[in-house]
Amino acid sequence: MKKFNHKLRLLSGILASAVLAGAVCPALPVSFAAEDIPEAIEEEYDDYTPELSPQYEVTLHNVIYQGMDVWPRGSSSSDGYLCQADAVYLTTLSSFSYYKGSPILITPGLCFDGNSAEYRMDAYNLFSEFSENNVVDVTFITTKDYSGPEYENEYEILEDLREVAAVKCVKIPGTHIIGDVNDDSGIDTFDMILLRDALINGVDETLNSEQKKNSDITGDGQVTEDDLNELSAYLLGAETSFNAPSAIGSIRLDNTISAIRSDGKKPTEEFSAAEMALGVNLLQKLNADENTKKGQMLISPISASAALTMTANGAANETLEQMEKVLGSGLTLDDLNEYFSWFMQNLPQSKKEKVMIANSIWFRDCDWLEVHDSFLEKNKKYFESEIYKSPYNETTVADINSWVNTNTKGMIPKLIDNPHAFDDPAACMTLVNTLFFEADWEVPYKDSSPSKFVTEDGQTQNIAALYAGSDNYYELDNALAFKKNYAGGYKFIGILPDEGISLDDYIASIDPAKLSEQLRTPGDMDNVIVSTMIPKLDYKYDCSMKDALKLLGMGDAFDAAKSDFTEMATVTGGYPLYIDEVIQKTNIELTEKGTKAAAATAVMMAAGAAFDPNPPRYIYIYLNRPFVYMIVDENDIPAFIGCVSSFNS
Repeated sequence: MKKFNHKLRLLSGILASAVLAGAVCPALPVSFAAEDIPEAIEEEYDDYTPELSPQYEVTLHNVIYQGMDVWPRGSSSSDGYLCQADAVYLTTLSSFSYYKGSPILITPGLCFDGNSAEYRMDAYNLFSEFSENNVVDVTFITTKDYSGPEYENEYEILEDLREVAAVKCVKIPGTHIIGDVNDDSGIDTFDMILLRDALINGVDETLNSEQKKNSDITGDGQVTEDDLNELSAYLLGAETSFNAPSAIGSIRLDNTISAIRSDGKKPTEEFSAAEMALGVNLLQKLNADENTKKGQMLISPISASAALTMTANGAANETLEQMEKVLGSGLTLDDLNEYFSWFMQNLPQSKKEKVMIANSIWFRDCDWLEVHDSFLEKNKKYFESEIYKSPYNETTVADINSWVNTNTKGMIPKLIDNPHAFDDPAACMTLVNTLFFEADWEVPYKDSSPSKFVTEDGQTQNIAALYAGSDNYYELDNALAFKKNYAGGYKFIGILPDEGISLDDYIASIDPAKLSEQLRTPGDMDNVIVSTMIPKLDYKYDCSMKDALKLLGMGDAFDAAKSDFTEMATVTGGYPLYIDEVIQKTNIELTEKGTKAAAATAVMMAAGAAFDPNPPRYIYIYLNRPFVYMIVDENDIPAFIGCVSSFNS
């Protein structure tokens, strides 16, 4: 929101300053009345009118959005208008009917002066993200306090609520906002005070699981002073977003590289099959690794393939042949380059389905490494790679993380956890790919339902489940599958192994080529009714792909004694370049409305010495029965593939 958030941020910022300065902060009221705002704000902002009505927040949970009255009448933002919501219609699950009840008028003048149209435009933008009859949580700014005992539920509030000053937040029930520590649908000083107290008195003792999730602002899996610093910087106005990318200090060179972007070739079934094979093979090897946290995985085959294909553009002889075999399944490097070039230039970019891919190359600024122009030109031509010359120290790690954070829209704030990852003098080049996916369901779910997850050893756990009918099913070897469409060409595929077959055994048995073929042949729907369930997902995963790729046949690339990357660069003294590590991080959020997911892959090159990687960080996944799932495009090219065998609270 615009002006409204500016005023709230201003008030929160002043109070945050007092908290950070060590001032004794009394218990704050639930709501701020206009006359309670400090005099300093009134002096600094002459448009502030103390005679305006008091402001209170009211949050309605699990209400049904039935539409809104919009000005200009009959228009939409796609018509080029700056639309405003004059009124919205809400009802409760218990009193739902297709008849719209009384409208709730958006009347900013109750609490705010100035340009009232801004608040109504904000309301339009917030509600337009949802379809009619979606179940939502809504937070309004009102002139009346609805926290009293006479308002016991949403129905009683809706019976009385006829005018609001602004819409603060509209979200899917059960979703949470990073930075909203107390989980009240807004980010303000209350959150800062609670987070500060949690760090003083103990995070586990002070915060519940959802509050801890919201408090992990930096995305490192912990609640620390860094999170408090991020929150305070936001509330004080020093930053306009969390984990704001820092200025990249490395020298960007791709604008100096002469290369005309190739139009590429439209992907064929062979390319789709190669990507499916890589994804399934990686999943099998990672799942079979005793050091991998089984059943709680998510990898991006297309992200790994893009980063490794860029790397292969510097390989030669046996090393190149091995990489082509693993990545292409019979396709040549030239084929992969052309297919990737077309694929990346034809990604969906609509409001309801968006896919973004970015690539970069970072190499050490030193006398002993001469990166070949032909290698850089090739990756510029096919992958539009950004190219950076960097000192290869802590600032390089920060630059790469900042670049990844920007290109995954904050879903992966850090790809490289260790700030000293490049202290090894042999580290000399890193090739990075990012993938960002966001899509609404073609047919959204109205709500989620509490359900049970049964693990293979018989444990029962609680989950939130999304139920729907389906017009398709697929008979696979030892499994059934279904597809659910996003609002474009991408699809979610759920694969449920037959009863009595363990998830490990099923994954090990998958034949990628046969799976691709079977997923193109739906079952007969005559006299068949298909019901499906997808669990709500919200988790992160990271892994090293080094051992899995070696097992798949790419061993020479990781062996300094055998690797051949002479097409990539020349190292003074004749030391060979080799792949030291391949790491990937992923993040997924699957809700009633749709799915947002991101991946980042780094291929780390070294010369004559090995890099000691960070051990993987495993985060538990919350699902509903052991199964495999994928997110694929219209050609069944897998953007993501994951599996689950247990739900951990």
